[in-house]
Amino acid sequence: MSDVVREFLVGLGFKIDATSERKFVEGVQKATEQALALGTAMQAVAATITAAVVKIARDMDQMAYASERLGSSVKDIKAVSHAIGQMGGSAQGALSFMEGIARFMRNSPGGTGFIRHLVGDKVDVKDTAAVMDALAVKFREMPYYLAKARAEVIGIDEQTLQAMVRGLDKFSAEYRAKMGAAGLNPEKLAADSKKFMQTWNGMWQSVEMVGQKIAANLMPYLGREIERFAEWLDKHSAKISCYTTRFAEAALEVATFIRDAIFRLGDIDPAVKRVLAVLGALMGVAWALGGPIRILLLLGAAKLSVGVAIVCKYRPRRRQKPNHHC
Repeated sequence: MSDVVREFLVGLGFKIDATSERKFVEGVQKATEQALALGTAMQAVAATITAAVVKIARDMDQMAYASERLGSSVKDIKAVSHAIGQMGGSAQGALSFMEGIARFMRNSPGGTGFIRHLVGDKVDVKDTAAVMDALAVKFREMPYYLAKARAEVIGIDEQTLQAMVRGLDKFSAEYRAKMGAAGLNPEKLAADSKKFMQTWNGMWQSVEMVGQKIAANLMPYLGREIERFAEWLDKHSAKISCYTTRFAEAALEVATFIRDAIFRLGDIDPAVKRVLAVLGALMGVAWALGGPIRILLLLGAAKLSVGVAIVCKYRPRRRQKPNHHC
């Protein structure tokens, strides 16, 4: 305990002895640990909340742009998508098909007239969500084969067609009622999400630029170091190749020696077998560790192998070693 804390406690009337000091220190440590744990938990909660907000904002940001392309309100797009999802189709697929209908009217000669002929003059064909609702009613009134043929022309698949034939009115109205009861304004949410994602993406663009600036500052230094290392490799390539070859040959010599000893000495003492097993494990460890430790352990293993061979009265064949001059 520091003298400042001790004097403070004495000034407050606390009696400071070894036991009291220990209890106080332990209490402070426990409180610190709890505070740190709370801080970690709060960070995790904040990260989770941020991720959830970003996900919602990203989805609604896309919905804002879809609203502009489809000429429909976000509320109506979400209601139709929800209804199709509830009737056996795909909510995401519904949005895709609404995009397809809008594209059909924009890009196909006579496309707008074809849609207007299907839904009637009372429906605003510039509002794709309203067109989707009206098509559901019309398809339900047609023979199925005829509805399927019309749907294929404007790019609606059979699964979505069947969901539309079953009827969207109930679940579209249900979704709109829930949004109203929740006090949710999807148009404002989409607009706010659009602005939020622009800010979010701008922040990450700034982070990327900072990283690029750091990389630009480091590149000249790292380039010089890499160049020096490449020059050193070029200068010593012959020696590096030679010593690497010698080392590899030494490792193979030791491994071959141990293998021959194990296969040829079937009647050796069990204790010696255990030594050889340990030696094999040691070789594996030596290879994994690498560097100077690998070399030292390999040399030690070689000496131990010689000792084992002597104990076993085994004299290995001499091999002609290549003559390397490094």
